[in-house]
Amino acid sequence: MRRICKKIITTAAAATTLAHTACNETEIITVTTETGGYNVVEYMPAPGQFINDGYTCNTAEEAAAWAQERLDNGYFVSLGTFGGYIILKTATPVKNVNGDDFSISGNSFDGNSEPGVVWVSPDGMTWYRLKGEDSEFPDYSVTYFQTADGAPGDIVWEDNEGNTGKVSYLPQFHDNSYYPQWVGTSEYTLTGTRLENRLRFNEETGRWETGSYAAGYADIVADTDTGHPEISAFDIDDAVDGNGSPASLGSISFIRIQSAVITPESSPVIGEISTEITGLTY
Repeated sequence: MRRICKKIITTAAAATTLAHTACNETEIITVTTETGGYNVVEYMPAPGQFINDGYTCNTAEEAAAWAQERLDNGYFVSLGTFGGYIILKTATPVKNVNGDDFSISGNSFDGNSEPGVVWVSPDGMTWYRLKGEDSEFPDYSVTYFQTADGAPGDIVWEDNEGNTGKVSYLPQFHDNSYYPQWVGTSEYTLTGTRLENRLRFNEETGRWETGSYAAGYADIVADTDTGHPEISAFDIDDAVDGNGSPASLGSISFIRIQSAVITPESSPVIGEISTEITGLTY
């Protein structure tokens, strides 16, 4: 199972704690404490092996509360494959100062990057992408289809470029449905900025690897990283509008992290490429 190699990491200071929700999870993966405080506004993952894994959420409100509790108590939150996202609202505005303004911790390690594109907003309505340093393909959409009876199984998808594929079910590791049950419909579409799929089997090491990416994304080991690659820092000055022009934001209060890679089929060993986050500091 792929997550046994994930790093245990710690970030600094303290966050508020959410009361117990209807969703439950017992597997501790990371130890995380937070600076500044934030609330999960929305949690809408794409299908993935950790969706519905040990918990039950029937509404969007329950899902957001579950994600908040996970982060507050030192667990990772998985965004699933392409397009899955989480929106965080900071307790106080994050000011645009010289240099990096905030950081997002994940659980990447060498050979296993699962990049997430980061978006920012002053008001939660108008969003600006933080432009990264890798090749980006905006306005990409994927529609995911629930299995006929909602039971665990492959989740078939099709994109807006005429391609099809599946999020492969791995019964040797999981017995949960990969499709978020609180969606409430038999299909749903997610749109965002795609990055190149670099999943491959490395003949020399004998393992599946997701590759590395240039800097500017959550949950990656960037090709320029040294020291702590599981923590990605971000500069609000990198925010661009829909035309790619600088947004020139003075501060932001909302941050959206969105999975950026999709594969035709999941790896039989590591599953889909899915961004995971463990915390936000600012």
